[in-house]
Amino acid sequence: MQKSVLLVGVLFISLCLLPLSIAANDVSIRVDPQSTTAKANEPFSFDVTISNNGITSDTFAFNVIDFNWYVSAKRTIATIDAGKSITERFTVTPSSKLAPGRQLVQVATSSTSDSSISARTELLVDLLSPPTDIEFLDVLTPKTVSLTDPNEIQITVENRNNIIESDLTLTIASSIVTDSKNFDLNQLASKTFTIPFTASKELPPGPIEIKITTSNPNGFSKSISKTIDIPEEISVLEFESNSANLLEKSTTITKVNEGNAITGAVIKREITPLDRRFASFDPAPDSFTKEGGAYIATWAFKLAPGSEFAVQADISYYIIVVVVVLILLLSIILYFMLRDRMIFQKRLIRLRQTKESISHIKILLTIKNRGRAVENVKVVDRLPNFVTLEKEFGTVRPASIKKSSSKSTILRWNVEKLARNEELILSYEMKCKLHIIGRFILPRAIVAHKKGKKLVKTYSSQLTLASGKK
Repeated sequence: MQKSVLLVGVLFISLCLLPLSIAANDVSIRVDPQSTTAKANEPFSFDVTISNNGITSDTFAFNVIDFNWYVSAKRTIATIDAGKSITERFTVTPSSKLAPGRQLVQVATSSTSDSSISARTELLVDLLSPPTDIEFLDVLTPKTVSLTDPNEIQITVENRNNIIESDLTLTIASSIVTDSKNFDLNQLASKTFTIPFTASKELPPGPIEIKITTSNPNGFSKSISKTIDIPEEISVLEFESNSANLLEKSTTITKVNEGNAITGAVIKREITPLDRRFASFDPAPDSFTKEGGAYIATWAFKLAPGSEFAVQADISYYIIVVVVVLILLLSIILYFMLRDRMIFQKRLIRLRQTKESISHIKILLTIKNRGRAVENVKVVDRLPNFVTLEKEFGTVRPASIKKSSSKSTILRWNVEKLARNEELILSYEMKCKLHIIGRFILPRAIVAHKKGKKLVKTYSSQLTLASGKK
């Protein structure tokens, strides 16, 4: 290689010092074709013919003398007999540093023994504009993306041609960042772009591919791919809301996964033993445990990214009110079902007495029907044997007055019918046979009627009398 470069240098100096007309007498050189078209970085070929016009055999070196043309040839030095010629095929690749347009490829030869014996010629090359050659010099991406802070991508592109590249577009495409930049690049220049982006917390963890492309309207396109990692972000927030009134209270606990990965979560709710009896949950807890003097309701679940889980705990005391009301209603119903239909009272309305004894008594019997109408009502009262009946009665006289075996007097009233809420008042008077000193008891009166086949009796209270009291 060094020898070839040295020969090219010798040829170049020789050609500069000697006129072409002199060199043409001893050696000549020509190219075929004499003109052609080419593109930078794309090889083309032509033939070089060297003729020894001298009278003796000589060795000649030959080559392209411009370093912007990369030459490939089978040989660049040959021995040529006098009067003979050789032809060598040269393959030349234009450098990308050459500007498009007309360029001259100078080919020279000279004798290795006498540098004054030399010649040169030129090949006219119409150098076409080279294809766009934009390369990615550097692409810097974050290894792990931040889900809270800003991120950026730095991209450096280079124009490797010796022409201005216009109407270029840089495109970034991925699920995390999308952007587009229009730009121009001078000859052999580079440019750096900074693309900022923020990552959503909803992105699932794992690798993401970013595709970066440069292109132009003429069909050029070049891409490069980079992979960045989305980290796993765990962020579970809890919210609680409460509402209450006199007889109930409600609590809603909500957990929200604001991260980007599926995560497990737990909700715990403490309630008192009393509240547990009246509490309802939606959904039902997974477990109930007793800790100290309270109960702990626990829910365990998984949360997908962006999802939430809510638990509602309602404590209602309406059941207590309902139970109390039902008990009252039942008591009232039982009261009306079990109470006597008849209200039967025996009262003392007039009494004659001295300080020492009782002599004359008037009794009032009051009957009130609180139920349905009843028929064939019998009222019976008994007078002790130490009193005599006075023939003074109220509006209704007894149906019969009889003496019992114990010498007491039995009064009996027959009432054909007592309508609902009808009240009947019976009265009679009696006189003591002797002046009674001390206490004595008047027997209870009885009112009786039939309810179906059953005889229903209602008794009045006893009357206790004491002498010496008014």
